[in-house]
Amino acid sequence: HPKPDHLSLYDLQVEEGTVFGKWYGINEDDDDNADDEKRGALARTRSVPSLSIDSAKNMPSLPSPDECAYMYRYASGYLRSKGFEHYEISSYARAGKRSIHNQIYWEIGSTWYAIGLCATSSISGNRFARPRTMADYIDWVGQQEEIVDAGRGSPSWLVAIDNNGRDDDE
Repeated sequence: HPKPDHLSLYDLQVEEGTVFGKWYGINEDDDDNADDEKRGALARTRSVPSLSIDSAKNMPSLPSPDECAYMYRYASGYLRSKGFEHYEISSYARAGKRSIHNQIYWEIGSTWYAIGLCATSSISGNRFARPRTMADYIDWVGQQEEIVDAGRGSPSWLVAIDNNGRDDDE
């Protein structure tokens, strides 16, 4: 069986408008008590979660926030006991096996390029975020094309990429 040197642990977020959200009938109103639940969660994360099947949907029930917290704490303790170092927010690695790819995102003043919906680039420490919804992203792309088509040069984020974050006078 595999013996990984690096793992990232994430709690699946089931959101409205996704396939999982449709399967599980998630609505925006379902989060009304989320803050109250979070406040007392730490004290209630000591019991082992159980898997149950929702007979009406013939699907496993989603774990509660308390059960998710328990599973994360359990996995984190287990991985540390097996020699994994916990770094960043959700990453665990054996000595010398940290993700090099991820490290650039945490370096102050670093440069990385990301293109597309919801993407965020950092050029010499200056961040450029793309719109988060498809409709806004399509509008944004149109605006960038208008800047170029109107002969007003390139959008500021593209100039920064071309110059690798330097001002034109450098």
